[in-house]
Amino acid sequence: MSISTAIGDNVLSKVTGHVGDEYQESMVHKSQTVAFSVVPTFAFLAGAILAWAIPGQRSWLSLLVFLPVVVPELIASGWLKAHAPRPKGNFKGYRGLAILNLALALVMVAGIAFNVGDGQWSLITGAIVGGVVALIFAPRIAAKRNAQDEARLNAQADLQEDL
Repeated sequence: MSISTAIGDNVLSKVTGHVGDEYQESMVHKSQTVAFSVVPTFAFLAGAILAWAIPGQRSWLSLLVFLPVVVPELIASGWLKAHAPRPKGNFKGYRGLAILNLALALVMVAGIAFNVGDGQWSLITGAIVGGVVALIFAPRIAAKRNAQDEARLNAQADLQEDL
């Protein structure tokens, strides 16, 4: 059992123990989905503010706001991978949020470049290129992972049927 599965199962058992019925449990999970989807936006906002507020080389510390976003996402993805295929990555409904996140990321990178790089545009250019590449390839990577997860879970189910 992976650490992601252990953490996820522990959290789920606690949530299930605190709600009255399946409907409440479903609604708790839906509300957490809503919260989880906007956390990156607030992390980008905090990062943008900190990038401009923290002087000099310490401006890089603004990137630390992503630890509480990335680590839980890795845990959630690891847990989901053990139980069901991860989503294919249909990001069309998130276009507005993605544009807002991209704008906040650019403000953050500009703040870091201004404070650290004395106006060096290579940092900003690299961040923009990296962001565009991520936007192009993220749906493809998500679809590939979904297919791999489906194949793996189907193979596991077939093995259990043969036993």
